[in-house]
Amino acid sequence: MGDVIRKYQTDGYPNKYKQKRQGKNLYDEERHCKKLLEYWEFILVANAGPAECDRYHDWRGKNLVQGKGNRITDRELNTLNNACRWAARREFIKVNPVRDRPKYTPSSEVEHCRDFMPRSADELHEAGALFFEHPNTVVLGF
Repeated sequence: MGDVIRKYQTDGYPNKYKQKRQGKNLYDEERHCKKLLEYWEFILVANAGPAECDRYHDWRGKNLVQGKGNRITDRELNTLNNACRWAARREFIKVNPVRDRPKYTPSSEVEHCRDFMPRSADELHEAGALFFEHPNTVVLGF
């Protein structure tokens, strides 16, 4: 699995459209791959499946600074899935062994910033109007 992850790194962390990742997505993939290599380096591709993902989850939970590790494990395993999917597309491996990986965070517990954003331009303008009411906050309105 270490070779699979390094292939993904060497090829520039391509997404499913074969495009190079940028910005925060690139930063996250780089960071996740470093952590993944600590555990997956010497795991054989043939042994990398749901049970090994569970062992990774347990290992990851013991190496945390805060929280339970469920969300970060899901995100890191998604990066591992990306690496395996890319390796399979490049015929580096035959099949993606983690395509049916378990999830550790229920979707009801995941919060995205898009859940809190304005639903329309009108709602955004209403919020901005508050800043334009006082001269000291006009700049925040822009």
